[in-house]
This record gives sequence, structure tokens and C-alpha cells, in this order.
Amino acid sequence: MKFIYSEWDLFCKDLQREGIQSITAREILRKAQTDELDKRFRFVNLKHDVESQPQKALDLARIEHKYGHCATYYVQAYLLTESNKSIFNEIQRLGHEVTYHHDVMDGAKGVLLDALSIYKKNVVKFKFFGF
Repeated sequence: MKFIYSEWDLFCKDLQREGIQSITAREILRKAQTDELDKRFRFVNLKHDVESQPQKALDLARIEHKYGHCATYYVQAYLLTESNKSIFNEIQRLGHEVTYHHDVMDGAKGVLLDALSIYKKNVVKFKFFGF
């Protein structure tokens, strides 16, 4: 399926028109822990896996922001570089959540202790960059 920005724009506009709010994954967890999740509340979690091309993620973030939506952007650790930092900072500045897309079992070839080591190293990197 080919992705077209204009169609994502229409989707976000439709959500707004229908009164469906977006909420980040972090906010869902927070509300669930405090029993604030009202079953009548109409919300959606817009989720994106950023596995390449951070600039395209920023393009989506701008569209969502235009309609008052927030999303969760799960970023592969190898993309968290000095050259991409400003892109992810801008996504976060627009009100979106930038967080770690941990896919460490593949990188560790299924070895749990190696996966845990990779995970911990990458979490430190995300914290260092402010995400």
C-alpha cells in the first residue's frame, strides 16, 4: 500500500471533526494507573514506528499537530544521532511522544542477556538525548 500525506491529513482532520482525541502511550499508562480511563472517552493512540527516514516522521508529526493531535513515535536506537536530534526534538516540541522502539532480541540473536545489555545501553542513550 502506498502512503500519501494528503490521505493522512484527511484522516487527522476526520478525527478532529468527529471529536476523537489522540493520546500518547505514556498518557494511557498514566490514566490506567489512576483509574482515569473513562470508557466513554473517545480517544485513539496514533503510533508510528520510525525505522528509517526521521524527516518523514516529522512530516507526519506536523500534520497531526495541525489538527491538535499527539502521537507516539517509537524510534529505532540507531537513528538517535546528533544529526537527527533536532528532528526528534521538533517532534517532541509539537507535543508528540518520542520513545525507544526496542527490538533487541533480533540484534542479540535471541540471547536474552545480550538483548538486556543492548536494551540498557540504548535506554541510557535515549535519556541522554532527552527522550
